[in-house]
Parts: sequence; C-alpha cells; structure tokens
Amino acid sequence: EGGLVLRGSVTVLVDQGLAHHWAGQGEEAVAVLSRAAALDRQLLRGMDSLAALLAGLGRTRELETLATRLMAVSEEAPQPWVAMGHFCHLNKKSPRAVYFAHKACLLDTRNVEALLLKGNVLLDLKKLPDAMNHFREAMQIAGHRFEAHKGMVDCYLGLSRQREAVTIATGACKNLSNSPRALTLYATVLLKEPLSVARAKSLLERAAATGHLPAVYLLAELLDREGAGARALELVTKQLGVVSTATLHQLMGDLLAKAGQEERAMEHYGQALALDPKNESAMSGLQRMEAAQIGR
Repeated sequence: EGGLVLRGSVTVLVDQGLAHHWAGQGEEAVAVLSRAAALDRQLLRGMDSLAALLAGLGRTRELETLATRLMAVSEEAPQPWVAMGHFCHLNKKSPRAVYFAHKACLLDTRNVEALLLKGNVLLDLKKLPDAMNHFREAMQIAGHRFEAHKGMVDCYLGLSRQREAVTIATGACKNLSNSPRALTLYATVLLKEPLSVARAKSLLERAAATGHLPAVYLLAELLDREGAGARALELVTKQLGVVSTATLHQLMGDLLAKAGQEERAMEHYGQALALDPKNESAMSGLQRMEAAQIGR
C-alpha cells in the first residue's frame, strides 16, 4: 500500500515538474523534479528534462551526480544518455555530447529532450541543416515545446534566412498561445530588420508587462538605443521592485551612468557583481566610472 502511494505521488510530481518545464519556469521545475528523484532513486521519467534544466542553469555538479546515478539505473533508456550528453555539452565536449544524444535518439526516436539536445549541440557546431532536422522532428512530436521553435529560429537566422525565421516565430506564437517567451522570440527576429523594429517593440511591451525578464532586458536596451532613457529607467526600476537579478542591476547601472548619476550607477554595478561576480558588463561599467573619476 505505502509503495503505491509513493509511486502515485512521484508520478504527480513528475507531471507537475514537466508542466513547469514546458511553461519555462526553470527553477520551479528543478525543485519539483529533484523532489521526485529523491523519493524514487530508480526514477527515469522526467529525468531527461531535469538534466536539460540543470544544464540550462549551469549547475554542473548536480548534473554530473544525476547523470552518474541514471547510468547506474539503466543503460537501455534514453534519459541517462541525455543527461550524459548535457554534461558533456556543458563542459564544451561537443563531439561526445553528439554521440550521447544520438545514442538516446536511437533508444527512443520520439524522445524530445534527446532531439533538442542533439539539435542544440549541432547548432553550436555550426552544422545547421543537420540541427534543423532534429528541431523540426521535435516540433512535429511536441509543438508545445518552446525550445523546438527557438532552435528552428536560431538555425534560420544562422543561415541568414530571415523570412523563414519569421514564419517559424509566428508559428511559435500560435502554437504557444502568445506566451511571453514566444512573443520575445518573435521580437528578436523582427529586431534584425530596421523596418520591423516598431512591431518588435509592441511585442516586447506585451511580454515585458508579464514580468518576462528576457523581454524586459531587450526592451530596456531598445528604449535606450532610441533615446528613451527615462522610459528604460522606469521599466527597469519597476522590474527591480519585483525581482533582483544581476542583469537588471547592470542595465540600471548603464542607464544611470548615461543619465549622469554616477554614484547610483556604481551602487547598481556593485549589486550586479554581488549577484554575479562574472558579469562582464557590470565590471567594465564600474571600471569606466572609476577611470572617469580618476581623470577629473
């Protein structure tokens, strides 16, 4: 009886984790899927998603632990190979990553995580037509997966085929009911063409209104480029009221520096570096301010 209850709750946790993952809520997905994994050490379902998420968040140590554990559970299932592939990809060992992803695809031709992983590694290796085949396949199996659409867009942009990139991006908005991620993806494609910047801006405004950070970052930079620094400041300030990220503080620093508010700019660069010591934009921002002060 107890075993059944546990199995039931693990199944529910995995479903919940996958829902978070598909909605683009990475941190929440990791928390829930990790809990499922802790309850059932033999668990395979959803662990390819967990691997993809850990890789996306750069959590190498946890990813390695996961891959090792899954390999011990089974070598006949795709999930352990997907985890190994992500671990190699994260460590810049692309040829090995391709091999592991391919192995996962052979074990289960409909494993979406394996297709996405292989597509992304091939994209990094600049093997665009090959990468596209994998993303296209993933799109056909799982049209609800943002990553499949994004992969196709990245490939088309890499081939300088703007029109096809636009077609895929509009399809993504349709398939994903204009989710903030889809709108932002479409906007990034439109931003490549001077004539469609206004359209891109209205999409970014819609996505940013939901608090979607990539949209907020892009919109702030766009407003700043257009000379609407005050509006960009307003946008970033409002967002910082909700959430604090290194990039938001770094953008705030840049905007304040341009507005001549050096003391405040330096504070924000400092906060950006406290959250992410490797933030190069914040580092160079601080150095510029310090150089300017010495130069006076």
